[in-house]
Amino acid sequence: MTPPWEGLKLAARGDRKTDRTVFGAGSLRIGGALAVFAGIACVGDKALAIAAARSVKEAGAAGFRWTEPEAAAVDGTDAAGRFARIREIAKRAGLPVLVEVTDTKDVSPAAEAADVLLVGAANMQNFSLLKEVGRSCSKPVVIVRGWHAKLMEWLNSAEYVLVEGNPRVILCEAGIRSFETRSRVVLDLSAVPAVKAISHLPVLVDLDRAGGPGEIERLGLAAVAAGADGLVVDVALPTDSADSAEESNGITLAEFGRLVPMLAAMGDLMEGLGIDRS
Repeated sequence: MTPPWEGLKLAARGDRKTDRTVFGAGSLRIGGALAVFAGIACVGDKALAIAAARSVKEAGAAGFRWTEPEAAAVDGTDAAGRFARIREIAKRAGLPVLVEVTDTKDVSPAAEAADVLLVGAANMQNFSLLKEVGRSCSKPVVIVRGWHAKLMEWLNSAEYVLVEGNPRVILCEAGIRSFETRSRVVLDLSAVPAVKAISHLPVLVDLDRAGGPGEIERLGLAAVAAGADGLVVDVALPTDSADSAEESNGITLAEFGRLVPMLAAMGDLMEGLGIDRS
């Protein structure tokens, strides 16, 4: 019978039954204790960004994912300038930061500014970008599973980074396309234990498209039970606009503060039941 890791030289567990890859990302460890990243979006206002990062840290976040959806258009700052601002925010907040890269030319400045780089679902098979983050970046790299990607296609993308010399690869499940019409993607938590049976690499689950606070809470707990090494949870910042608050994704800071200890308790429960999450 052909083993499930056939063709994977570096991403596969192979004959290793218990070994897991664990490495540092700034001040936290990936692949060891559960790591929770808070995703926050701040446009232009550095003081607000620093306050937001400090708030999620106080609420229990081990790191934060930075997004600036319109910053380049708003203030005209180039990529290097934005990444430098990210580094300053991360330093002042005291949290490791995760940022997405979409272009090969942004890899080096992003690696200088951030603690973790992210290759999004749309770029999972952007092989030029994967090779670049493998070749010229020593920072951990998160590879988000594409909406239509099979597990082996996802792992093959990780293989591109590993072959180029960067061993610090993290897989991230964020949802796949299905027949469901209620949402664009459906979170595939079955992928977590399935891919961990094949690969030694850490696995995150991004709850960005999980739904409202109730769905985020339940699916977050389920992800921990399934064996996720970390989660990314979008935290909606308070705004002056009621419409903006209604349209924002994620959970509030207060809800995030309640969720983090629940996630830790689920991990303890699984351990107490004798269930190996590795």
